[in-house]
Amino acid sequence: MKARLPNYFSFSQANDLVRIGRQNDGGYLVSMSDIEKSDLLIGLGICDDWSFENDFIRHKDVEVIAYDASVNFRFWLKRVFVETIKNSFSLYGVKK
Repeated sequence: MKARLPNYFSFSQANDLVRIGRQNDGGYLVSMSDIEKSDLLIGLGICDDWSFENDFIRHKDVEVIAYDASVNFRFWLKRVFVETIKNSFSLYGVKK
């Protein structure tokens, strides 16, 4: 017996793909027509890389809702601490 998906799961190939976000994990290929049809962008799991969301709103200015459960007070405290240490080394001529 073969399983069949409903027709609304079918797809058509996009011919208008644009790169949105960074070249690595932060970026994706997205159809320009899908961007134009969008009224809202929901970003899940963005950590501290919102390059996709930033590029998206350059193409179409929509409301962005971003969420990541792993980004909390401890995450930012550690980030600030590490950056402070790095900057203090560079003040004294020590290479990072």
